[in-house]
Amino acid sequence: MCFFFSLLPDVSSYAARIGHNADSLDVVNTAIGCDFYVYDIHKLANGGYEFCVKTLNPSSFANFLLWDQGVLVNQTTDPIFCYTTSTPYITIQQTNTDSTYCTLSTVFTLDEECPRLSNITVDNCTKNISFDLNLKYKAYLDFGDGSVIEVFDWLGSLNVSHQYSNNVLYNVCITYDNGETMQYCCYPIDLSMCTNSEFTPVIDTLSTSCLKPLYHEIPYCGRSSCESIWEYEDGTVYYGHTRPSHYFTNFVNADDSVWIKHTVICCNDTSVTVKKVPHKNAAFIGTPGVITNLSDTIQWSDGPDPLTATFYKMTVNDFILAYSNNPNLPLLIDGTLNVDINASFGTGQWNMGKGSEIVVEGKGLRLSNVNIWSAVNLGVGYAACCDNEYTWFGIRSEGISRIIVSECTISNALVALHYPGLSVTNSNFPKLSVINTSLLGNMFALRNENTPLNITGFSGNFIRGRQDCICTCDVVNALDFRGKNLAVVFPGGETNEILQYEQGLHSENTSVTLRNFYIHDLDNYAPITPWPNPSDDYSKIGVYFQNTGDFEGNSALTLENCNFNAIPNNDEVMRVGVKVSLEAGGHTLTAIGDTVTESIIMKKTNNGYAINVENGAQIRGEISANKIYTSDPVNSEGISLEMRSQNNQLNIQNNIIDVNGGTSLSMGIKLGSLNEAVQKIRAIGNKVSLASNTAEGNAIRVDNCEEVVVKDNFIYSNSETPCIEVTQGGNSDINCNYVEGGRIGLKIDATWDNNIISNSFFNNFQNGLYANGKCIDTKGSKIALNSFDYNYNESIYYDIMCNTGRQWHDGYNMFYNQNGDNEVIHIGDEEFVKMCAFHINPASVLGSVTYPDHDPSGIILNKTVKPYTHIVFSCSPGIDEPGNKLYMDNVSIYERYAGILSDTALALSVTVAEYGHIKQSVMDLIARNPDWLLSNSVLSDFYAAEQSAFSGKSAEIIGLFRAFQHITGVQQEHLQVLRDSHSVVQTEILSLMATLDTLTNPTAIISTTLLIEDLQQQAAQVMTVLDSLRSVYDTLNTTALTALAAANGSLSASEDFQVWEQDMNNYSIKLLKGEPLDSAELSQIRTVASECYRNGGKAVLDARILAVTCLKEYYSVESCAEPPGGAGMPSQNHEKLYIYPNPVRDLLNIRMGADINASKAELRIYDLTGRLQQAHQTFVNTSTDITIDISGLPEGIYVAELKASDSSFFEKFIIQR
Repeated sequence: MCFFFSLLPDVSSYAARIGHNADSLDVVNTAIGCDFYVYDIHKLANGGYEFCVKTLNPSSFANFLLWDQGVLVNQTTDPIFCYTTSTPYITIQQTNTDSTYCTLSTVFTLDEECPRLSNITVDNCTKNISFDLNLKYKAYLDFGDGSVIEVFDWLGSLNVSHQYSNNVLYNVCITYDNGETMQYCCYPIDLSMCTNSEFTPVIDTLSTSCLKPLYHEIPYCGRSSCESIWEYEDGTVYYGHTRPSHYFTNFVNADDSVWIKHTVICCNDTSVTVKKVPHKNAAFIGTPGVITNLSDTIQWSDGPDPLTATFYKMTVNDFILAYSNNPNLPLLIDGTLNVDINASFGTGQWNMGKGSEIVVEGKGLRLSNVNIWSAVNLGVGYAACCDNEYTWFGIRSEGISRIIVSECTISNALVALHYPGLSVTNSNFPKLSVINTSLLGNMFALRNENTPLNITGFSGNFIRGRQDCICTCDVVNALDFRGKNLAVVFPGGETNEILQYEQGLHSENTSVTLRNFYIHDLDNYAPITPWPNPSDDYSKIGVYFQNTGDFEGNSALTLENCNFNAIPNNDEVMRVGVKVSLEAGGHTLTAIGDTVTESIIMKKTNNGYAINVENGAQIRGEISANKIYTSDPVNSEGISLEMRSQNNQLNIQNNIIDVNGGTSLSMGIKLGSLNEAVQKIRAIGNKVSLASNTAEGNAIRVDNCEEVVVKDNFIYSNSETPCIEVTQGGNSDINCNYVEGGRIGLKIDATWDNNIISNSFFNNFQNGLYANGKCIDTKGSKIALNSFDYNYNESIYYDIMCNTGRQWHDGYNMFYNQNGDNEVIHIGDEEFVKMCAFHINPASVLGSVTYPDHDPSGIILNKTVKPYTHIVFSCSPGIDEPGNKLYMDNVSIYERYAGILSDTALALSVTVAEYGHIKQSVMDLIARNPDWLLSNSVLSDFYAAEQSAFSGKSAEIIGLFRAFQHITGVQQEHLQVLRDSHSVVQTEILSLMATLDTLTNPTAIISTTLLIEDLQQQAAQVMTVLDSLRSVYDTLNTTALTALAAANGSLSASEDFQVWEQDMNNYSIKLLKGEPLDSAELSQIRTVASECYRNGGKAVLDARILAVTCLKEYYSVESCAEPPGGAGMPSQNHEKLYIYPNPVRDLLNIRMGADINASKAELRIYDLTGRLQQAHQTFVNTSTDITIDISGLPEGIYVAELKASDSSFFEKFIIQR
């Protein structure tokens, strides 16, 4: 392998090293005594070697013998020969005329570290060279011109000179021999001369600039050692025969061309050539990949040629000021423009090249009325400024910068304003002010990564993404903040408008206060690099506030004067107004608006607020006086709060929530806990409406929550679903609500010990209150002072399994505009009826507002029996202590449960799944009240029989879930103490930092600095402890969940309802672990949620909760596969009209109750205006259902009347296709 290097100004070499090896040949003398040497050693591409051998004494030379790995491969009498070998192992023998010989065995290895020549002098004119050698070994020197080889066998410094005869390129080669190895080095010496200065300018295709060509000059002389000077119109000068390609930059061009001057000087001869090449007219600054400082001084010439040119000189800062306002000579910026001095620019347009950026390096930059955008906007000739993904990088802050942008436009950047990671140890954070500025077509308008940032102003800005992009047109987030323990505050002012991004604000582990923003017209765009877009499910989000799980401290999101909307005057909707996703840490959400001024309003969204709190996090705060209008046709939710931790505290009050659409899921306020847990949530004073008659969901829904307050809400629903629905959980208040419309006013399902007081249920399509399952734990649910007015069917309907606890109190419920039939009904067993019975004043008259018709007779008793509770209650604001604390029965609670278990008729009246839920509930109660076993033999016998059965073991699983929630709640309390401690220290640090900036006394500065350092150390220690404790808790919780999964897996489940419950438990465990559910598991949830409660028991309730959370689908009693027997549809022992399915498409099934006393009946169908739509004569036959074809009726709500003898029976149904 051969290497050639330029002699001037450095001399390098190419080399090979020869190693001596002993072999079996006789060695007459040592290698140093041999009269030949090896040179020109090159390694070949195939791994072999090429080399030459030359004798030093041709007169006595006879021949050469060459062995390759011991095999004789060559014999020659030539004094010089070259050979190619496949291996580096050779042996050479020179035989002389006197029969003496010398043998050299070698191993070739390449080595580029040759000794350097020093003090080199080359005189092209005299052709004389000289240099110094520092010899450590014997050396053979060949000057390459055929002259006699010189041998130097002494050590030390040596000056060598040589006279050449021609002006050509020579190689001076030296073989160094230390007796063991031989090193061969060659040094090129260029004496060639060419005095022709002609050259050919060409445009280099490797140019990385979209603003200007990259010129490369090919000189006429292929090689020359003459002095060569290249001069350019932009003031650049290069020396040397060859030169790098050149961008004309840091100059102004106005004549469509630039000149290049080449001067060649050889001895006494000089040649000059000047040529002009085409070039754009513009003011050019910077070079791709090169940093240009504002403080740099640049100089250039302006003229048609070097002789007439005028030369200019100024700083880059002054150049931009001078040349940014001429549209005929646009300012074009390439590479990195570094703001290394405090600078201010007013008016002008900056056109940025591909890959360029502006860096503010710890200085101040003020921009006023400046337009900064991609040069591609200039049109023809600048199309190359569009890259596949982006045009220019944007403005990047480094260090403690101060950036003020006013009345400007910044467009087409990857990040218009970028703050990458910065460690700050004082209060002098980077400062940013952006006022009345347009940020257009940038992939990010403002992005911050771990940089403490003081936003001193952000007002009146217009931030638009997609419409203003000019290349790929894919954008990400308008505002993007990612950093631990950071707080960013937008100070407010005139409204800032954000549109056409995937997310308006994206925040990870960063506290944000967002003031005065209008965010709308968001969409989903294609992925880009270097930062990928959010996934499809995380696009079209106004504000996304996220804790990713790797920050355990506190953070906060505060909204003030924020308006969220989809595409105005378009059917598109925003996916979520505000999405909060928390995996760790303690967080505060504050969104306090004003419904009069509409300071926080959301329109045309799927969700107003979508809040998800994982097991390792907690949320607190307030959402109040917001206006939320949702309008997605499939999933439409106002405020959704999904919690997997407990003790979350959020006030949701005085909001106006209007839900439209939602054929799959429609929710005004949804409060869901994955498992039963204390959640201190308050939903107070809200106005919630469900406008669509096809909506599937609730105005307010509460799942698995304890100690929740739902109070003073005004609710209107046009939906065929319950207005308020509470499933499982308990110890909560549902008080003082006005509820109008909806299929049911309030539906409670296996939720216990609640207060249901002073609510008004008006004009509900079927029932005011529907209750199912065990609604008592140890106290019972207090149902008092409620008013029921003009409900289509029963005002209070107790399904077959309902047990609320006895109502022995004087908080009489009021029943107005009674329907002429039973207002209160219980279709269950006598034992359940006893445990739900109301006691009223004996003086009440049947049919009065306090003593309505009812069935059976035991559900309302007009007598007062002690103990009797006097109800003192007011709807006025006060301290809420949710849940019923009074047991209102003269029979102990455990005796009531013993009575249920002793009732054989009850066991026969319900399904296996329903009775299994009863047994499981009692087993769970006994586990929490073991003293009952000592007081009642029925309970003790039952417990002994069921302890190892499914009811007993599944109750243990319920207990394990409850214990896990309690333990993690305690863990969160411990963690929150540390979080709050860390926040206190951080606040004190910031206060001291602000003080430090004002101090002038050296002693005070030192003491304050030391105090800050001490506090910073304390904060770091607290965070270390916090992270360590969280890690310990995570390990413990993982172990606990693994044990819970094992216990659930060991359940012996044989019946379908048991298998389903086991499945639902498993899914809850996976979600608590943070694991997603797969498609098969989601399908199983849908299957079980579609079942009737009587077929699936508790599993159906659990599945319906999971369906709302994981599938965004609503299932109810009416959703189950068989005709419902509840929710306003009594059992077959009562005079009623049965209609199913409901909603219906084309064929309506009619079933009549057994007590209808007539041989014939007439069925009439009316629309809601009272107009008769169909009439059918039919025979009464209670054993056969009748099918009516209604395919000719349009979609809508209808009322069916069954008229038999002198009685009429009514039922409401929906036609939906």
